[in-house]
Amino acid sequence: MKLLSKSHSSKIICALIVISLVLLVLVGCKKSTAVINEPIKILYSEWPPDLIIYLAQEKGFYKKYGANVELVQISDFEELFAKIANHEANIWPITLLDTVKEFTGGKDWQVILLEDYSEGADAILVNNSSDINNPADLRNKKVGVEKGTVGEFFLNIILNRDGLQLKDLEIVDLAFDEIPNAMASGEIDAGVTYEPSITQALSSGAKVLVDTKTEKNTIVDVFVADKTEIEDNKDQYIAVLNALIEAQEYFNKYPEESAQIMSVPFNITKEDLLAAFNNLRIPDYRENETVFSRTSASLSLFSLAKQAEQYMNSQGLIDVSKYYNMDSLISKLINNVR
Repeated sequence: MKLLSKSHSSKIICALIVISLVLLVLVGCKKSTAVINEPIKILYSEWPPDLIIYLAQEKGFYKKYGANVELVQISDFEELFAKIANHEANIWPITLLDTVKEFTGGKDWQVILLEDYSEGADAILVNNSSDINNPADLRNKKVGVEKGTVGEFFLNIILNRDGLQLKDLEIVDLAFDEIPNAMASGEIDAGVTYEPSITQALSSGAKVLVDTKTEKNTIVDVFVADKTEIEDNKDQYIAVLNALIEAQEYFNKYPEESAQIMSVPFNITKEDLLAAFNNLRIPDYRENETVFSRTSASLSLFSLAKQAEQYMNSQGLIDVSKYYNMDSLISKLINNVR
């Protein structure tokens, strides 16, 4: 075997090192490009405000802002969490309460946009013949509500305003759709539920004690994403937010046309869809800007998230020995849109 000189060997080693570094850079670039080119998967269901996601696609707003997205229909809550667990979702709509639950459970989630307000879609009901005339009268009464849900959270907020706590009531754990029959049979004195069970109960002799039409800014749905994914692909997430905000404002300005478009995915009528929005409100850009402010006097997602944390703490739903930084739950991405 012919040996190489020391200088010749050094040159070859240096060349190999350079080639290796170039290859690493090229592979790294290729991987980075692949990540950026992956569409952002947005989940949506037949919940009326979710269809704003579909409206943004049909009106071309994602393309307008350069957002590469893929819309994924889901049928229920279980499928939503399955998609998230299997990394088949990048943005999803969910209640703020459920977001706080997952965040305190260790998920690195961030709220990136307000989806809707409940304004009459959730209510505390009593029978017409009842002597319960205000929330303070609920003390020691049997109240039906599904434990650990947004309904119990709403009840907790209302009670706290009147100096009461959940422990001052006799809570009967019932699903939302069990409330009308339980009230009609006298099993409970009051119940917390949402549409369409509210209408069903009202037709059977119930009345509204308190609802989210009078107690606004208590129940909201939000758009959520993983914090790391937002940081890795920030420009695309900003593009999606711009598209969704424009779709929200388009719906508010042209509800009839929007409802006609939005009724397609789940084969519902325009009229039924518009009726479903009667007890809901879709925010615009200014409202989104306001609720993401840490100092908002009207509604701050930060303060509402803190209320949710306190509620879960009081019910033993989270580890009270831990500190949860709610400020990190609320994204500042909204500051980069428009």
